[in-house]
Amino acid sequence: MEIYHDEYSNPEITVRWDQSKCIHAGVCYTELGKVFNPLRRPWIDVDQASAEEIMKVVEKCPTGALTAVRNRDKGQTASEAEKKEQPVEQPVW
Repeated sequence: MEIYHDEYSNPEITVRWDQSKCIHAGVCYTELGKVFNPLRRPWIDVDQASAEEIMKVVEKCPTGALTAVRNRDKGQTASEAEKKEQPVEQPVW
């Protein structure tokens, strides 16, 4: 079975949609219809909201059909990017 996916980018964020995982639950367009609009082509317009807003909605996708990465973190897993941004705790001596 062929895997079909699309990527939608701006300088801040890249959103990827994997059609083979999508069950059309509607969470994305219910939560952020100005970005995720199935009646528009292309149906994802990442310029319509902030990267933070988009990330919050993508995280709610029940199947993982939508994924997103900050372009500054491209090439890293989400956990690697989060670790990079977290302060390192220093031992108290």
